Amino acid sequence: MVNKKSKLEETQEKAQSALKRINEKIEEHIHEVFDGPVVCVDTDSKYFYSFWTDGYDVIYKMVSHMIEEHGLKDMAFLTGRKKHIHSIRRLEAYKKAMEDHGFEVRDDRIFYGDFWYTSGTGCAERLLRDRDNLPEAVICANDCMAIGLADELTRNGIRIPEDIAVAGYGATEEGKTCPKSLTSGIIPAK
Repeated sequence: MVNKKSKLEETQEKAQSALKRINEKIEEHIHEVFDGPVVCVDTDSKYFYSFWTDGYDVIYKMVSHMIEEHGLKDMAFLTGRKKHIHSIRRLEAYKKAMEDHGFEVRDDRIFYGDFWYTSGTGCAERLLRDRDNLPEAVICANDCMAIGLADELTRNGIRIPEDIAVAGYGATEEGKTCPKSLTSGIIPAK
């Protein structure tokens, strides 16, 4: 299993490197042929104005809200890939909010995914292996993972939010209209 994981990580790193090269070529091309305004979101640019929406503040507020307004103490966090900046920042926000409210951050309550629905499904499957030890809530680093998590929990007889609260990030239209409307933090961008 260790070899498969390292090969997967190696494949992901190669894909990220290839994507970076493609992005650089696109940026160079735009810089050469276009003289209008360009704004880059969630990436750095050597030519154009850029900004990041890492979600730190929103995740911190969401975790704090669950603690302060709903009295929840045992919350898990599903983030993305370990080395992705959004994963790192959103996980940092979860940890900081838990610590600021005097709660232990438990390693067995932190899950990694890839920002896709199947990550939520996988997280639910892991949680359901110990149904007697479910957290009170799972905060997800995006809505896709929250939808996958909620779908799998519901398929297995877990009621949301009665048995477990599920929250996402992004406030996507799908998250608002899926069979069970999600609690979701809004991306601070206009």
